[in-house]
Amino acid sequence: MAIDSLVRRCVTAFETVFNRPQRPRKRTAWRPRIQIEDLEIRCFLSATAGLATIIQPDGKTLVIGSSTDLANGNSDFAIARLNVDGTPDTTFSEDGRVLVPFNLLGSGGGEDVATSVALQDDGKIIVGGYAQRSVNGDYDFAVARLNFDGSLDTSFSGDGKATVDFRLGGNRDDRATGVAVTADGKIVLGGTATKSFSGDTDFAIARLTSAGVLDATFSGDGLKTIAFNLGGARRDAARALTLQPTGEIVIAGSAERNRSGNYDFAIARVTANGDMDKSFAGTGKRTVAFDLGGARDDGATSVALQGTNIVMGGFAQRDLDGDFDFAAVRLKSNGNLDKSFSNDGRQTVNFDLGGVSDDEALAIAPQADGRLVLAGFVQLTDAGNYDYGVARLTPNGSLDPSFGTNGQTFISVDLAADGDDAAYGVAIDPLTDGIVVAGTAITDDEGGASAAIIRLTSIGNLDALFAGGLSTINFDDPEPPV
Repeated sequence: MAIDSLVRRCVTAFETVFNRPQRPRKRTAWRPRIQIEDLEIRCFLSATAGLATIIQPDGKTLVIGSSTDLANGNSDFAIARLNVDGTPDTTFSEDGRVLVPFNLLGSGGGEDVATSVALQDDGKIIVGGYAQRSVNGDYDFAVARLNFDGSLDTSFSGDGKATVDFRLGGNRDDRATGVAVTADGKIVLGGTATKSFSGDTDFAIARLTSAGVLDATFSGDGLKTIAFNLGGARRDAARALTLQPTGEIVIAGSAERNRSGNYDFAIARVTANGDMDKSFAGTGKRTVAFDLGGARDDGATSVALQGTNIVMGGFAQRDLDGDFDFAAVRLKSNGNLDKSFSNDGRQTVNFDLGGVSDDEALAIAPQADGRLVLAGFVQLTDAGNYDYGVARLTPNGSLDPSFGTNGQTFISVDLAADGDDAAYGVAIDPLTDGIVVAGTAITDDEGGASAAIIRLTSIGNLDALFAGGLSTINFDDPEPPV
């Protein structure tokens, strides 16, 4: 193929993906719309996606995601650690970066993507996500445990890596999007498991022992699935997970109501032994609808604890043209909406900066003082230019006027001209109330991308002490795992 023909095909593929917001949203069960993995034609050498972040007790920042070889589509777990000043931490695998391949396809590699991260009390790093097992769309839950220095912990499953297959049916497309560690060191993965080729999917939870094998004391075999089955193809997709101090597992995402694109926020809670927790909403699960307009496509992308309350962040649809708002929900511990939060337990935030106003929160982080930080992406133009968007809410659910401009700020990473940037993770520094936002920034018109980490002060300004406020990571030539 001639080079100019290849470039035209690449640009066409790029435009197809990133102009998608101009049309009605085509929902996926697995990931937000703006992500390099959506490109069907790979055109650049490599792309690094930042998909989650966490701040260690020593103030260093961990960022996880994937590094993709765009020539063949293979990707690996990517983990990086930054010092407090935003520079690479050279005590972590010598250059601050580690790749973890699962290679379930053999030498072909496959698509291995890290989506979530947690820390053990001893400083070991737990990274959850999914790994491709076959070219027919079969994916498994995947988890790796790293030592503090970035080496794989071989006391975990023999080589530091483990996978979990639910085998419910269809193409067995099972993907973990959340991870947490229990007080006694067990590892909990949450995500979505496929049941049929017709699109039926369920919330799915797996619990492993600290040694990396399925924990039979959880639901009999270490596996638990949760179906809402409200209608349509019964697509129930979990996006995030957290643990309560008493051991209950909270998992959140969306549940399909009909084939016309109507989805609701969905959340479930199970006990430490894997039973549905009927003290939560009577059955252990509930949904929350915003129903603002359009197809009523509402979904949770994140969940966290706020004292005894549970908070979810996500998006709510306003019209069929692609207008979405940041959305937040606060529930009491019993599953009821907390009406002290925005009068009915629900709040939306619109940036409406341009285009069709496609603004979606992909991460949520509570502050110690009861305020909530939401991070995601906001649309700027009809051409599909997106920036990081961050909003902060007061404890009563209103926008916090002490943050940014009337509670909102947007940050143009723009590593490429009018580049598409999306924040997927947010964390709060408990010492300074600084806000770390991690995501993915497109670097050129042929699909290259870098992980981009921004640190904001407590009032929403770029923190100049953190690499000028912005640090970027790519894995063009990373250190392999030890």
